[in-house]
Amino acid sequence: MTKAELVASIAAKTGKTKIEAEQFIEAFQSVVKENISAGITIRGFGTFLLKDRAAKPARNIKTGETIQIPAHKAPLLKFAKEFKEEVR
Repeated sequence: MTKAELVASIAAKTGKTKIEAEQFIEAFQSVVKENISAGITIRGFGTFLLKDRAAKPARNIKTGETIQIPAHKAPLLKFAKEFKEEVR
């Protein structure tokens, strides 16, 4: 599903215009990006959080050279148990 399809689907389900639905999605994305470090839990859906990733060696496939990937944080969405059960 593309963003345009998501906007159209939300607009159809809520009775709002596509512009209003797109504004909602943009606002949601912005709030998640700004607050993900604190963790965001939406009961029945999941939790957005940042996970620490350790430094690790990797290989450049084209050259075969070994490189070191530094430690970093990666975004993660951990789905709620109820959500997983409904999707299965």
